[in-house]
Amino acid sequence: MDEISRSTRESIVKEEIKQLYKQGFITEEEFHRFMQTYHQYRMQRIKEIAQQLREQEGPDVIQESQPADSSNELIESPAIKTEQAISLTQKSVEETKAKQAKPKKSPEQIRERNITWLLVVGVVFLLISGLVVATTSWDQMGALMKVLTLLGVSLFFLGLSIISSKFLKIDKTAFAFLALGSLLLPIGILAIGYFGLFGSYLTIGGEGRYVLGMMCTLIPLPLYMRNAMADRSRLFVWIFFLFLSFFVGLYVCGYSSTKRSFLFTYYDL
Repeated sequence: MDEISRSTRESIVKEEIKQLYKQGFITEEEFHRFMQTYHQYRMQRIKEIAQQLREQEGPDVIQESQPADSSNELIESPAIKTEQAISLTQKSVEETKAKQAKPKKSPEQIRERNITWLLVVGVVFLLISGLVVATTSWDQMGALMKVLTLLGVSLFFLGLSIISSKFLKIDKTAFAFLALGSLLLPIGILAIGYFGLFGSYLTIGGEGRYVLGMMCTLIPLPLYMRNAMADRSRLFVWIFFLFLSFFVGLYVCGYSSTKRSFLFTYYDL
């Protein structure tokens, strides 16, 4: 009965240590060190029990041989059990690492991925249909209709960005649509001057071409500043400073007095 109780206690201790290791309370090194220490403790206890049995039985050789044999069995059995437990634990650790190497995506991540792909496919089909319409009936459209079409595409992507961010909660897709809509906005403004909707002065080849260029670079600046501050995006920071540099360059080139004073100051330096 004493041996059965010791075996039961030993199995309970091992099971508890395994649970501590699996739940992350102890490291792998601590687990192996504890198993080795516990094995040494068991061997020491078995030797003490065998010594007590030999002292109780006396110098009889026959009676001594039996405890010695039983003690050898007791010494060997914990060692075998400990080695088996360590090997099983190492296998479980390797299996756990293999499973952790391929992390499973959460349902929210799968949902976000599916919605993103659906939106991307929808935008691709929209662009294809827009390309077909533009190639077949672009010449038949008036100048105002063409400009409204370009501005409508920009506003469409900006609207998709708001929907993706506020309602669908997919920030990466919303940022992509925001970038597309923001970059298409100056193209729509440039198209106004290309088709001469504001008269011959504000055209690409007219006298107000620098004013038109300043409008193309100045009007989107508040939007780029808002995107850079709200999303903390380096892309829009660079776009903001790039358009600001274009605005300053067009302003310098657009006014002759400013251009002369600028060049005069530059050469004096």
